[in-house]
Amino acid sequence: RGYDECLSKASDSQPVFNRDKFLRMAPALFEERRDNLSNSVVSGGQPQKMRSQRSKNFLSVLTNCQHFYQFLDMLDQDECMFFKEVMN
Repeated sequence: RGYDECLSKASDSQPVFNRDKFLRMAPALFEERRDNLSNSVVSGGQPQKMRSQRSKNFLSVLTNCQHFYQFLDMLDQDECMFFKEVMN
């Protein structure tokens, strides 16, 4: 999730992905803090989120591969409609 907020079109057939923005704000970058239970919940009962270096490394490699760019090129095709529905 979050890839679509970093995607724009240079033309009808050429998507442009802002990888730097994605690696700063993607929801998959953040995970719940796992240490002491009393410190992991902020006031209001919401779990505390922290940026995961492990997730950032993974997403960095994922968004820098040829398959990811092929995926971006295919987003407007009918075969990807189910994926877009699930992700939204």
